[in-house]
Parts: sequence; structure tokens; C-alpha cells
Amino acid sequence: MAVKCSECGHEFSNVSVNGTADALVKELEIIDHRYPDDAVDRKVEKIQNFPVPNAKEDLIEILTLCKSNMESKAVDSKLRKAWGAKAMQMITKSEMLLKGDSEAQYLIDAIRSAQAKKKKRLSTVIICIVAVIAIGVGAFFYINHSNQAEKKAHNTEFAKAKTDINAMIQKGEYDDAFAGLEELNNYFSVNDLDRIQYRETVGDLYQKLVIALIREDALE
Repeated sequence: MAVKCSECGHEFSNVSVNGTADALVKELEIIDHRYPDDAVDRKVEKIQNFPVPNAKEDLIEILTLCKSNMESKAVDSKLRKAWGAKAMQMITKSEMLLKGDSEAQYLIDAIRSAQAKKKKRLSTVIICIVAVIAIGVGAFFYINHSNQAEKKAHNTEFAKAKTDINAMIQKGEYDDAFAGLEELNNYFSVNDLDRIQYRETVGDLYQKLVIALIREDALE
């Protein structure tokens, strides 16, 4: 597992390993040619199962490969995620075997910085989405509350007008009752209110007025 001699510090550059960055790239290219329809999923699996090497050169090469692919917008999002996961595996191995190596540490720091920025962007997006939802819900309740308040005010106006006009009809003040009905009719039109409520309120009062006039033989 050692990448350098513990006695003299000599780096082992010819350690036999299961694969290198070049070998991985070639295998991914083969997948592109052989399986174009499901290349992404096959490449993700290949990246995930690719063995982590022990030699310094291979570790550095694959760390570099991971960094470039996980940051590239030209790479499919699934593949970027797979490269990011492989990078974390490589970092764990590199911190054990290349402790104190400046080149490895530079790559490790760069990858971790990129991961941190990605998480920060994701957190910002999530916060924005939550804020938009909260504003939308707040606006809905505000509008609903405003509509309820407006409806309550209209109902109060209808109830008062209905009481007044009924009293006028009972007293035989038909001209005043008719004038009150015209005013109430205009109120409905100006405020563009519900036609069902119009019929139930104004229509009922007109009917009472007509019946009263018929009884008095004064319909004209």
C-alpha cells in the first residue's frame, strides 16, 4: 500500500495497480461506442466500481480527472455526481498514502472547495424556493383575508339596505322603496358582484314591491 519507502523516502512509481486514469478514460470511450443508448448509466457504474490505485502518479492523475469532470458543465449531471463521489474516495486514500504531499493536497483542497461551493449554491436555491413558497402562501392568505373582509362589508351593506327597503314597503313608501332598489341595483353593478346574490337580494325586494303595488292597485 505504500507509495514511498519508509526508510529512504523513495517513491514507488512502478507499483502494479488495477488501473490508471488513461485506462479508465479508454474504458469510458469504449462504452460510448458500444452502448450509445444507455452509455451514461454504464459509465456511472464503471466510475463507481473503478479500483482506487496505490501509486502516487495514479492517485494524482485520477484526482485531476475527477476534478475536471465534476466541474465541467459539458458532462452529464449523473456523471458529474459519480465523479464527485469517486473524488471523495480518492481523497480518503490520498490523505492516508500522500500525507504531506503538496501536489496532492492542492488537488484535495480544490475538490473540497468545489464541493462546498456546490452545496452552498444548492442551499441558496432551496432557500429561494422556500421563500417563494412562503411569499405565495402569505399572499394567498392575505388576498383571501381581504376578500373575506370585503365580502363581509358587502353583506353588511345588503342587510341594511334590505331592512330599510322592507320597512319602506310596509309603510307604503313605494317611491322611496323603488329609489332604494335602484340605488342597490347600481351598487351591485359598480362592484361587479355575484349575480346569484343579486337575484336573491334585489330580485326578492322587487317582487315584494310589485306585490304591494298590486294590492294597492297602483302598479303603474
